[in-house]
Formats: sequence, C-alpha cells, structure tokens
Amino acid sequence: MSLDQNMESLFAWLPELIFTGGKFERELALVCDSSGTIVRLARVDELKGEKRINLPGRALLPGMINSHSHAFQRVLRGRTEYRTSNQADSFWTWREMMYSAASRLTPEDIYDASRMAFLEMALHGITAVGEFHYLHHQPDGTPYDDPHLLAKEVMVAAGDGGWGLSRDASSWSYARRRSATTTSDTVNSDSCV
Repeated sequence: MSLDQNMESLFAWLPELIFTGGKFERELALVCDSSGTIVRLARVDELKGEKRINLPGRALLPGMINSHSHAFQRVLRGRTEYRTSNQADSFWTWREMMYSAASRLTPEDIYDASRMAFLEMALHGITAVGEFHYLHHQPDGTPYDDPHLLAKEVMVAAGDGGWGLSRDASSWSYARRRSATTTSDTVNSDSCV
C-alpha cells in the first residue's frame, strides 16, 4: 500500500477544542484508522491526505470511566422502586426486589442487559467500565455447569461493543463480620467511539 493510499484510509476528527494534558487546545486533529483505532494527535496544518471530519463548536475529551457498574441491573430499571401505603422503600426492600428480578435472568438476558447498559454508557462518554458481577445461578437457583457463565456473558457484551472492561468478581460471605475477596479480568479497548 502506498503512503497516499494509507493516508486515505485515515480519518482526522477536527473539533474546535481537544483536551490534552490537563488543558484544551485548538488546531489539533485526532487521527484514527478505518477501524477506529487512534493513530495520533496532529496539528491541523500537518495533516496530509486524511479524510477530514469537521466538528465545529465541539470539544473532544478522553473517554470517561465508570468504576462501579452492575450492568445486569439495566433490566431492573423501574421495576424495583415502589412505595405502598404499608411500607416505604428502603435499601433492603429494593435489594429484595432486585434479587427477585435478577434471579429470573437467563445468560441471554445478562448479555442483552449488559450490551444495552454499555451502549448507554458509551452514548454518555464512558469508554471503560469496572464491572462488579455477582450473579452465578440459573433462574431455578442451581449453579451453572460453568460457574463463570454469566460473568462471561457480560465480558462478551463488552468485547462485542469494543468497550474496555475490568470485571471485579466479588465473593461475599457473612458471619460475625463481612469479608470479601476480589479478582479482576480485563478486556481492553483503544478505539474512537
């Protein structure tokens, strides 16, 4: 591939401002390849044959991080908050309703809910997620043959969407005091979204 053909497969995003190193700068372009991977930041006057995409009146910022997510809870929205004449909502009433709803989710539901949650995050500038996942059983309460099946559905949803994800699997036990152990897996992404 010649240099000219290579330049034609690059895209130069030209916002009014780009946030770099703690400040906004003008006359910069974010150059990405055709897959959306960031290639470099360049001064506008240094651009060659890249396809220019003007973004007047816009500022470009790095992706934000959601450091504490429970993506599956996306499907619970509006289904666990109720006030009745007999009882007011509390964390504990919400928790019981949340577990009741969560216990009916299939692996496909977990994937779909996670994919939708990550899409909504991306639309709001979030490009990396710390996912706390603690669902591990089938709707009837029995464990899956693969104890990580539901967590894998969350990770596949993140990977399919190109999002960076760190899975923080917490195992909670209650006795006289609460203790937790945490492990972490990571799916990386360095794409323009």
